Amino acid sequence: MVGNGVTDYKFDNGDRVLEMAYWFGILQTSTYNGWLANNCTVTAQNLSDTCVKLYNEFENSMVNINVYDAFGICW
Repeated sequence: MVGNGVTDYKFDNGDRVLEMAYWFGILQTSTYNGWLANNCTVTAQNLSDTCVKLYNEFENSMVNINVYDAFGICW
């Protein structure tokens, strides 16, 4: 059975997906630490250039990841 774990889009998405990627070992520590150090947030209206760069690094790290099967086979 596959369900949608999002109960509140603002709370469960955005920054939470970035945290999930870090704690699953998908996102580099330097990117995650930079995100925190610069007080970046996905829900911000105007991201700084630094936050945009860090978010793009996050998106690039997720390109080949099936978020519905993050515990799948590790190649």
